[in-house]
Parts: sequence; C-alpha cells; structure tokens
Amino acid sequence: MGRKGIFLDFQRVDSLFTGLAQAYVKREADVASLFPYDYSSLESYWRRSKWIDEYCSIPRNAVAEILVEEQHRLSLLAGTNGDDNKALEAAKNINHSQSLVVITGQQTGLFTGPHFTLLKAFTAIAHAQRLQDFLGRPVIPLFWMATEDHDFEEVSKTELAQGEKVHTIALADKRASKKPIGQLNLPEKWLETVDAFTSLLPQNDKGSEWKRFLMELSSRTSSFSDFFAVLIHRLTASYGLVIFDPMNKAFKELDETKTFYKELIKKHDSLAKELSHACGHIRSLGYEPQVEKPAQQLYLFYHHDGERKAIVKESGLDKSSVPCFQVLNSEVSFYEQELIELLQQEPTKFSSNVISRPLWQDRIFPTIAYVAGPGEIAYYASYGPIYNLMNQQMPPILPRLSVTFVEGYIGKLLNRYNSTFEDFREHADHIMAQAIKAEDKLSIDLLFDLLRSDVQESYQKIIEPLAKWDLHTGKLAEENFERVIGQINYLEKKAQQRHRQNCQEIKKHFNKLQSHLWPGGPQERILNVLPYLIKYERLTDELLEVPMEYLDSHLLLYL
Repeated sequence: MGRKGIFLDFQRVDSLFTGLAQAYVKREADVASLFPYDYSSLESYWRRSKWIDEYCSIPRNAVAEILVEEQHRLSLLAGTNGDDNKALEAAKNINHSQSLVVITGQQTGLFTGPHFTLLKAFTAIAHAQRLQDFLGRPVIPLFWMATEDHDFEEVSKTELAQGEKVHTIALADKRASKKPIGQLNLPEKWLETVDAFTSLLPQNDKGSEWKRFLMELSSRTSSFSDFFAVLIHRLTASYGLVIFDPMNKAFKELDETKTFYKELIKKHDSLAKELSHACGHIRSLGYEPQVEKPAQQLYLFYHHDGERKAIVKESGLDKSSVPCFQVLNSEVSFYEQELIELLQQEPTKFSSNVISRPLWQDRIFPTIAYVAGPGEIAYYASYGPIYNLMNQQMPPILPRLSVTFVEGYIGKLLNRYNSTFEDFREHADHIMAQAIKAEDKLSIDLLFDLLRSDVQESYQKIIEPLAKWDLHTGKLAEENFERVIGQINYLEKKAQQRHRQNCQEIKKHFNKLQSHLWPGGPQERILNVLPYLIKYERLTDELLEVPMEYLDSHLLLYL
C-alpha cells in the first residue's frame, strides 16, 4: 500500500529485520514483554517523561555547556551558521529543566558509511519533533558517535552503486590494534581516498560543491571521527541534531560518570548474574541472545598503551579473598579499591562497553527514547534486569526507519520485467532466466526437443530390426544413436550460449537492479547515502514525514 508524499511515493513491504528484532517491530507479545514500553504508543512517552521527572537527576547545565561548545566547534569546521545551524540552539535547550532527548548513534563510518546511519539520525529528528508537539516541552534529537569503538574494519570502507557495479572505497592502511576510533588520525593517502569517493558522486553542481567541501575539510581536520562528525553536522544541523562524542574528556569527568563507573564495579557480580538469566530467558523464547559476556568480565574497558582492553575480575592478587581486576593482555592489575580510586582520578582511562553504554547514556541525558537498528533491539532485549539493578529504567526503544531508495530508471526496469522488489530480492536469478527465455524468438528448447524426437523415432525404426538381424550391429546402432543425441545436445548448448550472449542487455539490466536494490544485502546496510541526497534535494524532508506507524515495515521510496 503506498502513500504520496511531498514529491515521492512510499510503498510499505514486509520488514527486513529478522529474528527477535522483527518480532519486536511487529509487537509480538513474548518479545514485547522484554521491554517496559510500547514504542508505537504516544502514551508510552508521556509515562516515560513522568518517570524522568520523578526519578532522574540529570546534570543538564554541565551537559548543555559541553555540547554547546562542541556544536560551535563543528559549525566552524562545517561552515554552518544562522538558519543552517539549529543544532547550537538545540544543545542550549538541554539546559531547560523540562528538556528531553531522543538519542541514536552509530560507528563513525567512512563518508558517513551505509545509509542506515543517516536513517537513524532522521528518525531521531522526526520523533523528537513529534514528541515535542505531543508533550509540549523541549525534545532534542542527539546522535551518539561510537568513537570509543575499536573495530576499525567496520568503519574503513564505504560502497556506492554506479551503473551495473558497486564500487568500494576503502582506506589503504589496515589497523589491527584496539585503539579507539576516536583517537585515529586521517591516513597518509587520505586525499586520494577523497578523490576516489567524489569521482563517484553525481556530476552536477551540488556534487561539485560536495567535492570542494570534502577537500577543504581534509585540510581543516586531521581526526577520522571529526571528519565524520562534521559530515553528519552539515547534513543535519538545520534540523537541530546535536552531535555527541563520548570521548570528550569533559563528559568523563562529570561526577555522574564517575559514580556510574564505580557502581559498575561494585555491582559487577549481580550484573553478570542478571545478564545470564536474561540471556537464558531469551533462549527459552526461541531466540539467540545478541550479547553475552564472560561472568568475570567487567562492563568497562581500560585504555592502556593506546589500546582499549577488557577488564576481568579475579579472586585476588595474593590468593586472598580480596577481589582484584586484571587488564587483559597486559601486566596491569588492581585491587577493587585501587581501581575505584583510579577511575575517580583519571576517568578518561575508562570507557563503557556494549552493555553499560546505554546505561551511562541515561545517567547523563534525559532519554525519552532511543532509536535502534535490529542489532541494538536484540541487545536491549537482555538489558531490562540490568537497568533495574542499576535503579534505572530502559527508555522506549524506537525502530529506525528502514528504507530502500528506488530511482526512476530502476523502477522502470522492475516494471519492464514485471517484477516487484520482493520478487527480485528473493528470485532474481529465476526472473532473469524467464526474461532471457522470453527473448528466445527461435524457441530453442522446442526446436531441439522436436529434433531429438524425430531422431529417436527414426533410429527406433532401424535399431530393432538390426538387433534381430545381428545383436552386435544392433548395439552399434544404439551407441550411434546416443552419440547423435549427444551432438544434438552439444549443438543446443551452443545455441543457448549464443542466445545468452545476445541477451547481454537483459543481463546488464539485472546487474544494475542488483547493484542498486540488493547489492549483496539490504541497500541500507551497504550503499552510501550521499549520492541520493545530492541528486534529490528534498529527500531529507520526505524522510522526516514518514509516519511513526510505518516503522514496523520496510519502505520503498520511489525517487
């Protein structure tokens, strides 16, 4: 069923989320029970806002001050000002006593990475405005950059579809260390990477403008995460999206952060037990837990020798009953009190992991909702008991927009081959084979079936008489028949081969459909979004119009 938007057509199809995440977006009862709120009900956000007012003590003044400074720095790098930068005012509004925040986040991908990164941002922006209108209080969208993450492989490439091919732009240097992404500088051959990327952007005035901007930005910043932050800021500042970097020293030095880290240490055994029970419950529902950790592993990382290392709890340095903590792959270890004292003095040496990050998030922000992808939804399914143990409450988890962009010529190709997105995704080879067969003007299959039938009929007339006359000669006739059929089959194979060569246009069309619609997986998880935003200037406005009730589906946007 479709909807006409500002200038585009939406079509809803079944969600591409799988497993637990799909059950969640469809609000199946057993999975929904793992979460305290129904994301599809506005009442959930009203109840959450009341919970925040009653139970949360948020350091609004300090947080707003840090974020305002950060948005100002990004605006200088991006060249956004005036009406182009509502993010600065949004950051100031966090200081408002009634303010709330819709949060989302993602790894700092190369040139923004796959386009679901921006889909998350647009979902947060739209939902924040929706809730602000509904609740009558400031609601700010915020993007949490995963700069503490150390998986370089996840952020080191991006892909763009052009014609029949998907082109991969990848950083030349491979970094195997566990250094946080937020500490990485742009590589030596960065300008070559920028040039390769921009050569694949639309060759129009806006594409040229983006090429100039990316080249200029390369001379103004040396940080990989700053480059990402400025791109996101440039694309979303006019909508008031606030960019947050968890590696900002000022956030680590907040009393709320230090207190939170201390609680993670003190309550570790209980937290590990609750996570184990939660994972067991998820298995009992027929799903595999998305996140499990060894019972001894602390929900904090320690930054040592430029790398981010896990911390494990052991029985004692001197075989006593006093607990101690060992930093993996190092000779560093601490008694519990020593570890607590260190995090009080140098909190920047620590960072949260996949379990503690959302909990820390909700200690420093009045989180009215978190916009999540399918993997994150599966993570959060295990977190309810952990939230409770930390005297917190999981916020409503809102599924991000899930979208495939269908450009005009791609839509026409689908129509030409009488195919839908779902048919093509599941049966592309079959549909192409049918299209090639339809181009067979000679009816090659029928032609050779008739020939084989005629030959078989003719041979049958001589094989039986020859066999009766002389058994040896009859067998020779049978062998001769098999050789003739083999030659006919060979000739048919060559005819079909020539036919397929004559159908190169069809193959090219299907290669083009593959590269643009399903390039080895969902388009939103692979292709970069900038070419679409450059070609279709009002695309962002259209995405911000998507109704909340569409979030349980995958959307086809016909451009």
